[in-house]
Amino acid sequence: LASNFLNGSDMGGRRWIKDKARISITQDFERQKPYRKEEEDAAVQRLMQAQMYTPEALKAEALTVNCHRMVQYGLAVPDLLDRYAERACELAGSLNPQQFSTILSAFARAHHRHDKML
Repeated sequence: LASNFLNGSDMGGRRWIKDKARISITQDFERQKPYRKEEEDAAVQRLMQAQMYTPEALKAEALTVNCHRMVQYGLAVPDLLDRYAERACELAGSLNPQQFSTILSAFARAHHRHDKML
């Protein structure tokens, strides 16, 4: 322990610690917030860059999230919602009840009906 410190009188009153033990005062605290990634993922630009227009390639969880956010941001188009419904029908076996109810809720908010999905 004594080897990690230099004598304070030798360095003008300052103590030096090994590099491993130093704590940076200028840390980027914004990157340490766990909810920041969720905020960035939920942005409209991120949704537009994602696979919003290709629901045929999405798996169950991504389909649910994209469908919900698309309606939430007012980007729902009837043709696109029909494609999401077709994909939901294909994945019906792998969707859990919460995911399926989220998709149905998104369709209800968009005032869109797809008979085959029901």
